[in-house]
Amino acid sequence: MTLGDLVLRLGNEEHRLEELEAGNVAIRASFRLSYGQLDQEAARLFRRLSLIPGPDFGSQVATLLVEHTGAASSLLESLVDSHLVEIASDTDRFRLHDLLRIFSTECMLSDDSEEDRSAVLPVY
Repeated sequence: MTLGDLVLRLGNEEHRLEELEAGNVAIRASFRLSYGQLDQEAARLFRRLSLIPGPDFGSQVATLLVEHTGAASSLLESLVDSHLVEIASDTDRFRLHDLLRIFSTECMLSDDSEEDRSAVLPVY
């Protein structure tokens, strides 16, 4: 495979996670393992984070996406501990890696109803 072929294969976001498999080693499986260990509220926040445009976000934005506003910081801490979200350079900012954003979107589409997704969209 040439470098150009690899760029083309990874350029399609819909299939990027499939391209990152080798034998029985798959990045999606690693993400799913971490995601599966989250409690319901942290998993919901992780899915909703895929709606945030841009490379990073502040904790106040995460607060808009949770059911109980006082829970955002502990839920973010849980996501950081699970390696699903990174702390950005500023301690009040967080980052969702591009591959995790793709996975988060997949989870939202499979785990949340259309009604649930629509209820969050007015926030953004």
